[in-house]
Amino acid sequence: MENIAQDSRKVLQLAIEIKNFQNGYGHLPRECTQINDSGLQTVFPDGNCNKEVSVQCEGRWTVIQKRFNGSVEFHRNWKDYEHGFGDIHGEFWLGNKNIAQLTLEGNHELRIDVEDWDGNKRYAIYRNFSVGDASTKYQLTISNYSGNAGDGMSFFNGMKFTTYDQDNDKHGLNCADHIYFKGGWWYNNCWKSNEAMLNGHYTNRNSIWQGIIYESFKKTSLKKSTMKIRKV
Repeated sequence: MENIAQDSRKVLQLAIEIKNFQNGYGHLPRECTQINDSGLQTVFPDGNCNKEVSVQCEGRWTVIQKRFNGSVEFHRNWKDYEHGFGDIHGEFWLGNKNIAQLTLEGNHELRIDVEDWDGNKRYAIYRNFSVGDASTKYQLTISNYSGNAGDGMSFFNGMKFTTYDQDNDKHGLNCADHIYFKGGWWYNNCWKSNEAMLNGHYTNRNSIWQGIIYESFKKTSLKKSTMKIRKV
């Protein structure tokens, strides 16, 4: 049975490689930077068919987070955030393990797009973005901001990921389990003015703390957020 499984993987890899050669890629795509088409795609972050990941590509960006209606609960445990959750066609978190693998090689940038309840949109780009592996608790490296949303992420540079069942922040309380936040994130000391926290419990436009927060843009929760990365 093991030999059959190995043969099946080889056949799958060969079929994908043939398709990629036909499309002009010439290799197994590790991320959306190597794919011309947008929409649902299959990538192979480790370069072979042993680990395929379904992703949403947007103009060669790989989407790692999307929220727009609260249909998926983001107050999740460590395992869920590690492996990813949600609906790849709707709201989702791609998974810390996948994000770490995607940013392992080369330089990557992060783009954040947010929208309020009145349709006003803002964006932030960080030219230096990566997430460490599990041994680092998925430590965030982020710098070099540009955009019009404000610098909501630099405060979290160097922070490890925190969920309600694994506290890695600098505060005496677990920020991910605090009533104000209720979501996994690279918390520092829970909060400082003008920060972003995009994975909080989804709520309406009148919330000051919970939900999708990008304080340098709006002092109340937002309707939509998208986080996406690409190799530069």
